[in-house]
Amino acid sequence: MSEETKSLTERYVVPPFSIFDRKQKYYLDQRRNWLKTGIKSSEGRENNLISPGFSTLIKSQENTSIFCPLLTEVNIKWFSKENDKVIDAFAGGSVRGIVTAMSKREYHGCDVRKEQITANIQNVNEVDKNLATSINYFHSCSYKHLQTIDDETYDYGFTCPPYGNLEKYSEQEDDISNKSYEMFLQTYRLIINEHYRTLKNDRFSTIVVSDFRNSSGLYVGFVKDTIDLFQKAGFGFYNDAILADPIGSAAFRAGNYIKNRKVAKIHQNVLTFVKGDWKKAASRLGNIDDAYFLSNSTDQNKKHLLKY
Repeated sequence: MSEETKSLTERYVVPPFSIFDRKQKYYLDQRRNWLKTGIKSSEGRENNLISPGFSTLIKSQENTSIFCPLLTEVNIKWFSKENDKVIDAFAGGSVRGIVTAMSKREYHGCDVRKEQITANIQNVNEVDKNLATSINYFHSCSYKHLQTIDDETYDYGFTCPPYGNLEKYSEQEDDISNKSYEMFLQTYRLIINEHYRTLKNDRFSTIVVSDFRNSSGLYVGFVKDTIDLFQKAGFGFYNDAILADPIGSAAFRAGNYIKNRKVAKIHQNVLTFVKGDWKKAASRLGNIDDAYFLSNSTDQNKKHLLKY
């Protein structure tokens, strides 16, 4: 089949529209394919981190958020190229590290919790010990770690920060998830500024965020604040995509929410920024080679990504 006759899904796995719809069959199929590799991204965190009624990218049965492997694969392969150095300032679970390494990139992830890093390393070894050479974890506050990095070190940023104190990961002093929103934003701004400095020129950076309500029941404007802080750091705002989550338990929550005229939130924002010239950043990456996507063939999936 020629490139001209292939559908957008066949060519790019996820159609390059401004809505990533996780309810579609191709999303559900590829999530299962990725999980078959042995990814266990919920390891290393206590159960019930999520505030009641909140839906993140994927929720495990223990009510702990994990990240979407296909969303990681798509963004890594759209906005970086082989052998690039990828920085993840808020590493969390093992998904982004494993998917990045399997995509032939070098992953650098920072997390404030030693337990999380230990669990991630264990999961990397369970999936494939050879991946460890391409995955680097750092136990530190993101701001402190980035301060030790030279200017223009990384080729792409891909991360998902804590959504304020919606998920409180620890009581550690450097953990911004246990701070007030005002204090959270202060450190968040410093991290974004350091990220800009350590990213090479003419490069992209993607961050997955969602707005959330404060204790008064009003949205805090986290998406707006994120865009504002990235632009103030020097980034250009490049893409704004919606990640549409499966309805799941939102169908039950919606009945209670609408009594107060609130709608159940089932989407998040996938924001991509650029440092420098976007034309040079895109040109550096060349054509998207769909042959590298895990999704291309069932046989390839069953062979455990032998091409990586």
